[in-house]
Amino acid sequence: DNVHFDSPCRFVRASATPLAADNEGFCCENDIQIFASSLASRTLSLSVDTRHYQCEILECLYNIPYLAFKKLKIDGLVLGTSEECARFADLVQRCTLLIDLQIGSFYFEEPLYIAKVLLDNFHLERICFLSWIEYSSPRSIVHPLFCWDGGNGSLCQLLNPQYRLRNLCLNGMKLKDCHFLSIVEMLPSSLLEVLDVSFNNIGREGILAFASQLPRIKLKQVILEDYRHRRSHVYTACIAELVHGMIENYSLECLTVDREVEELEY
Repeated sequence: DNVHFDSPCRFVRASATPLAADNEGFCCENDIQIFASSLASRTLSLSVDTRHYQCEILECLYNIPYLAFKKLKIDGLVLGTSEECARFADLVQRCTLLIDLQIGSFYFEEPLYIAKVLLDNFHLERICFLSWIEYSSPRSIVHPLFCWDGGNGSLCQLLNPQYRLRNLCLNGMKLKDCHFLSIVEMLPSSLLEVLDVSFNNIGREGILAFASQLPRIKLKQVILEDYRHRRSHVYTACIAELVHGMIENYSLECLTVDREVEELEY
């Protein structure tokens, strides 16, 4: 049910030579296509690290009309053109049973494609975006996952109660206070249970706004960890407000602000 490609595999794309005893570990392009087809129909969970050259697996999956994955985890994915982003978004869309999507250490030239596909999926229970790589300076304060179509489109729409999303991780996603505020505004009506917004650019304004909403949200776990806040005025000033908000919240079980210093539990 579960297949992981988390260590280097050796693929030979152009070879037409069948597997041989003295060529163990290598396979030709046709072998990869057959293997990918089998994965698509028989595997419920697929983990691929493209930094270890398993791009051939993804390339074959692009050509398969139906994908049975319930969990898809991809690390090191770099999509440098609109066409590549559109192809990957189409792949995610064809995972009609998908409930858990995790993408780490990635770069999307046009993240709008994947954001719109996620908004069309009402079955997702977990979304994890971990470490968005920037190859150039940010174009503007507007985060492409949080504002498009003149501000009418936003990934925050996934927090509406008609979606099944229960776990949202936006760790290392270059989020600023304004982006976090758009999330915080949705939390009182959301069914979300776990929120991880660690290692972003969230400051005093965002944390205090979250603290003020704590009595009205249903989250069970929140992770706000950021080592840059340690012993800073932001960290010190916000702890008291977070504690006060937790006292009036009866669903939150754990609020992590610094794994090395303290973990607030109520």
